[in-house]
Amino acid sequence: MGSYTPVRLSGDRLVSEGRPIEKTEAMRRIRQGLDVHADKKKAHSLALALSEGQGDWKDAPHVPGGYRHYHDASHQYRGHIFYGGPS
Repeated sequence: MGSYTPVRLSGDRLVSEGRPIEKTEAMRRIRQGLDVHADKKKAHSLALALSEGQGDWKDAPHVPGGYRHYHDASHQYRGHIFYGGPS
């Protein structure tokens, strides 16, 4: 069973888009501009993998009550790697 859940942002909440997926599939989603959710450690690991170990971009929620998330270090990919619950 995978460690990443495919999600989409609907208003101010995350909606699951299917079964948990593995890291390689999660990377593919982020590169396509889609989103995933994981625990903080896995989210950070995915951001580093997308950045080929060159760092990450930790982002605060964009709206009150939103979700913390990571991006690849250069923010080349538009997908979000959400972690935890709403702030």
